[in-house]
Amino acid sequence: MNVKKTKYLDDPIYKIYPDFPVLILDNYEWSESETTDPMHFHYYLEIGRCNRGEGRILTEKNEFAYRSGNITMISPNLLHSTRTLDNTVTNWSYLFIDIEDLLNIFHFPVGRNRERLMEICCSGIHIFEDHPAERINHLLTEIHVLNTSKEGMYKMQIITCLLQILMEISNMMHKETIPAEKNGEEIQILPAVDYIYTHYMEHIKIKTLAEMCHFSESYFRKIFLKYKGLAPLEYLNCIRIREAARMLLQTNLPIRIISERCGYQAVSSFERNFTKRMGILPGKWRDEQRKSGFNYR
Repeated sequence: MNVKKTKYLDDPIYKIYPDFPVLILDNYEWSESETTDPMHFHYYLEIGRCNRGEGRILTEKNEFAYRSGNITMISPNLLHSTRTLDNTVTNWSYLFIDIEDLLNIFHFPVGRNRERLMEICCSGIHIFEDHPAERINHLLTEIHVLNTSKEGMYKMQIITCLLQILMEISNMMHKETIPAEKNGEEIQILPAVDYIYTHYMEHIKIKTLAEMCHFSESYFRKIFLKYKGLAPLEYLNCIRIREAARMLLQTNLPIRIISERCGYQAVSSFERNFTKRMGILPGKWRDEQRKSGFNYR
């Protein structure tokens, strides 16, 4: 299997917020010429539906065939690449889901059921046939209809559908055995992840996060990078910039205040980190987004 192994992160983190933890893409088309990029990974759980065409999803070790009607699930931070068959064009619908934020919205209790959902969502690549996954297919269609109409309480309806999809996938995979060692480590870093989400505006020491997970600092850094695809400090900056983007669009707060509320002690540090991720200074980004009529609400 001749695949480029250059790694890069395809991470639209600033587009997904805790109150609406999903990015929805519909009628997304691929051709072979557009799918020869290096392997990439997403920060989020990816659920896709192939509406037309066929091909393969490649990882560093395996490949998985897909065809029209299949539903795919790809774990967060898993290197992969999608290939089409014989230079045909494929059409996809995608969901990118922040699993932790989704479960937190529903106050999903800590325990075996939550652990099981996390294990399943982080268990690699799965291809579901259209008939066994008929219920999931119906929910995906409902999500895209709701997202197009944007009427009433459509966001809450979509969020409810997302949880139902995870439940359906869990039911379909309940007999499968998932390696305990890998997922055990990932479950163990959840306290640190939750702490980052709720305390991003504060000064956070990596040592403190490691102690929460009962790891040494060096081992915590290694495990965090392995399962999140980012070092802890990079992850923290991702969350801070995501929240900054929300404040920039939804408030008229000065840049200095937004910087402070997102945990940066100096405006220069905030602007440097924002520009690194967004490619533009925060004030200019706000102006351009508002001129284009873009709004996250």
